[in-house]
Amino acid sequence: MAHYRDYEEDFGFSGLTGKVCSRTGLRIDTPTILAVAANQVAEQEDHQLGTDVRTLLGSSLADNALRNLWLAAARGCFDPTANGAGMRDWLHRVLEVCPSSREEDVSTGSSAPESARPHTSEQELRGLVINEIDHLAPRLRRPVPTAEVVSALRDLSESAAADFGLRMFTRVLKAFPCRSPQCGTHSCWNWRTGSPVTRR
Repeated sequence: MAHYRDYEEDFGFSGLTGKVCSRTGLRIDTPTILAVAANQVAEQEDHQLGTDVRTLLGSSLADNALRNLWLAAARGCFDPTANGAGMRDWLHRVLEVCPSSREEDVSTGSSAPESARPHTSEQELRGLVINEIDHLAPRLRRPVPTAEVVSALRDLSESAAADFGLRMFTRVLKAFPCRSPQCGTHSCWNWRTGSPVTRR
């Protein structure tokens, strides 16, 4: 079974990209982002960040696909490969500030208590997420490289973790809002109730 939890704020790797987006007018470089990531783990106890980074490193996604995901979710604010570093090398640097915790070691990618976990299978959620990506991606505002990002999001959702793919896609939607005002009615996952919803 896939386990999910309602969070009022974003978290994990998608949450990190959101923090980078919010640093308008502030310094954005690798040391700064590593400090932000370390704070996210230590101060906010966000152990999902380490889990997400390990998921990306262990995935079959090519370095360029990982870079496209980051750039889209972070609204192009910072390119980790601009100075010649490989994307996976950079992710390993992020992982260094995300020490594994007992909570992370014993979990399946979610720290939700059993009472907060809906009985939704990974396969069901994967189908919902991919349908959502296919439905809304063509409506994203440019300059997001839609085809490359959609392919990476689909690969992440299919081969790694559907809930992680959904969080990253939601972050891309926030970075590059849809052109259609109806986009807000098409969320396939209700974070408030922890269950899938029917598209209106």
